[in-house]
Amino acid sequence: MNIKRPVMWMMVAFVLGEVAAYQMGMTVWFIIAAAFFLLAVIKTAEGRVDSDFQTDAERVWNWKDPMMCRVFLLFFCFLAGWGRMMVEMRPDALERMVTQKGGSAEVAVSGTLDSISEKNGWCTMILTGVEVEDESVRKVLISCKSDLLEKCEEKILPPCGSQIHLTGTAEFLEEARNPGQFSYRMYYRGLGIRNRVTADRIFISEGKSSPLRSQAECFRAYATAVFQEICVPEDAGIFQAILLGDKSGLSEELRERFQDNGIAHILAVSGLHVSLIGMSVYSALRFWGISYGWAGLGASALLTFYGLVTGFGASVFRAVFMVEVSCLAAYLGRSYDLLSALSLSLILQAWQSPYLLFSAGLQLSYGAVAAIGLETEELRKVGKKRKEEEQEKEKKKGYETLMLSLAIQLYTMPIQLYHYFTFPMLGIFLNLIVIPLLAYAAGSGLLALGIYSIAFVGGKMGGMGGGSSIAGVLSAFGGAASGISEIPEIFRIAASACTGPGHYIFQLYEWLCIQVERVPFHSIVAGRPDMWKIGVFYVALGIRYVWSVGEARDNLERKGIFLFPKEWNAPGKNSVFIAVAVVFLVVQPVHGFQSWFLDVGQGDGVFLRTRDEAILSDCGSSQDKKIGKNVLGPFLKSQGIRTLDWILVSHADADHTNGIEWLLKEEADIRVRNLALPAAGKGQEAYKKLETLARKRGAEVYYLHWGETVRGKSLALRCLYPEAGEKPAEERNSHSLVFDVTYGKFRMLLTGDIGVEDERKILAMEEDKKGEKVTLLKAAHHGSNGSSSEEFLECFSPAFTVLSYGEGNTYGHPAPEAVERLEQTGTEIWRTADSGAVNVWTDGKRMYIKGYKKQDYGKERDKNR
Repeated sequence: MNIKRPVMWMMVAFVLGEVAAYQMGMTVWFIIAAAFFLLAVIKTAEGRVDSDFQTDAERVWNWKDPMMCRVFLLFFCFLAGWGRMMVEMRPDALERMVTQKGGSAEVAVSGTLDSISEKNGWCTMILTGVEVEDESVRKVLISCKSDLLEKCEEKILPPCGSQIHLTGTAEFLEEARNPGQFSYRMYYRGLGIRNRVTADRIFISEGKSSPLRSQAECFRAYATAVFQEICVPEDAGIFQAILLGDKSGLSEELRERFQDNGIAHILAVSGLHVSLIGMSVYSALRFWGISYGWAGLGASALLTFYGLVTGFGASVFRAVFMVEVSCLAAYLGRSYDLLSALSLSLILQAWQSPYLLFSAGLQLSYGAVAAIGLETEELRKVGKKRKEEEQEKEKKKGYETLMLSLAIQLYTMPIQLYHYFTFPMLGIFLNLIVIPLLAYAAGSGLLALGIYSIAFVGGKMGGMGGGSSIAGVLSAFGGAASGISEIPEIFRIAASACTGPGHYIFQLYEWLCIQVERVPFHSIVAGRPDMWKIGVFYVALGIRYVWSVGEARDNLERKGIFLFPKEWNAPGKNSVFIAVAVVFLVVQPVHGFQSWFLDVGQGDGVFLRTRDEAILSDCGSSQDKKIGKNVLGPFLKSQGIRTLDWILVSHADADHTNGIEWLLKEEADIRVRNLALPAAGKGQEAYKKLETLARKRGAEVYYLHWGETVRGKSLALRCLYPEAGEKPAEERNSHSLVFDVTYGKFRMLLTGDIGVEDERKILAMEEDKKGEKVTLLKAAHHGSNGSSSEEFLECFSPAFTVLSYGEGNTYGHPAPEAVERLEQTGTEIWRTADSGAVNVWTDGKRMYIKGYKKQDYGKERDKNR
């Protein structure tokens, strides 16, 4: 067993160990036992063939066998990753305290200020070395109103390194409660933060900070102030993002536009220009005759300082580490291997913070570089043949650039789909233009900053009499940040002029995005693929790699492990193989009838889907004003929804419609065919507004009443309320559309916000259907005491009931009396406030029900109960 690049395989084993621990916990021991058993069987078989003089034990546990040593090394790495994740998953002192107190606890916290930011009247701080009631915690996120800090003596944001003492309420960070929703808990766990404390009292005292860290913070503030001084606001925001890692100055519209077109990576501190800075400095020092060791040390020191300035994100750490390894390899006279350096940097990051493995940024960064490293081997072999066939270097270079761009998009496609649910079809070609120009844009910003700094430092040194130290000049950056010092106007003009190339490149990026968005199918909404599909996809890429790289294929063929015909690697067949893998990843077939009762807080949101229909019934919230952007949009995209056949609005209260309004206004990727509104509300302004928005999107608008049916190929929604010709009521809840949904023998009631009087009218109109039980009821008006009457529940006798409401809502929903009436019917109650989104699946005979938050998979249910 010849293991090429042992560090890479050690990384794979380590990462698999951490992922296995996170997914299965102690179950991983069974995997280890099975693997050891399989190894023993293989080695026993080998021993019988190789020698008749060894005992069975010697044949199996031959420690002199290189294969045995390497296998056990990989097992050790696997166990190390598993153990590290198990340690990370143990709750810390503050988590235990919050759990014991039922989700929130009053605490007193002391710690060292690591970072601080202010936005929209709120201040966010991260404390390290935290003490909570005589117990230690690594990091804590602190939130407080800005005016709380203003009451302190300093009346300004405290510097990093300050000692913070506060009292407040500790709670868990928000987790994803719906498919596609962003999980703040997982994001902050990747940063080593497990809890948030909302402060009500704060005391600040002086503390000591690392001198290097202090200088990095001062320089960051100084550079921010310079960009704001010499650039227009939009350019300043982009320069701050790509050079300093600060995205606070970016507009939301620009972020979304770049994200939708697959170039959002340029709005982060890129490993590309980190490497460019490091290697440029290294090459310059070597050009001036400085030795390999000192040149590498100088470049490494500069990059480490730059990493501190940018906050040392995952991609920055990767780039800095890989440049430093490259410099070390040159100093030692050893060859530099990109994949080995990449793997070692990932091991270090995964050891420091295992949850970083689930970060989209880390996955995309490492996936892109891995694609370059793996595909470069194939391109070298293909390039030799092409060089023999055609001596056109430029053509070869263009071919390799295109192939690398395709490889990056291919290797990162599952990551893109898993986290963002869409894939920019033209992003491959857009990046061919964007990435080469990024170096020039970043370079123009660095040049402008350098010219401004020369004038600034020269002025400071002149003011200090020419005898100042470097440390003294650096310390001046802190004062410059709060108000840029006066410098000669010519330097200010020159610095501003240097940002010109960056300005026009940014304008070009935005113009290209606008043009791409006009192309049909420029982006596909494919949804979030299942994990097993992602695994199969990467296995397929591995097989393709073996086919493509002749050395690996030949080694396997010599050992008789796999026999891949060489002709399978023909470009046409290779492309077909990859196309099949992509289709397998993207296509998500739908079986049966699926219903999602979204957790929107205090409000309603129901999604119905079969193979042929996609229907949204209400979506709004009185607790989250951005429910459309935060929950509805990501949910629909995660399900791969490109077209909604119907949007059903029970009534026009905001807790049922503000998500739908956002969808009709903002979400251009999802087509809407039909909108249904209650006939009882026709003519009112709130319904006219929805009608206008829908018609602008090209949708047909219908006002429904009792007796009408929304019918699909396998799904029928019969309207039970309001009555035809009924006069509009002052109370909008009485407008509510009520639907009887049937799929095979499965029956469900969607009841909006109807009250007891409305329920009686339904019973009167449905006299002939009394006694017909329903499988599932969406309880009316979030479980209000004014709904779910005994008579209504007795008539329909639901086997399951879903209560949609927000925890801690001001209305007191659900009312204890309503819950008691439901329990008396024997129905099984599911609450979105407890379970997150509730998912129901049926094939018309059987039914499954589960909650998204707790991942509590229900058992198979009888069709009637």
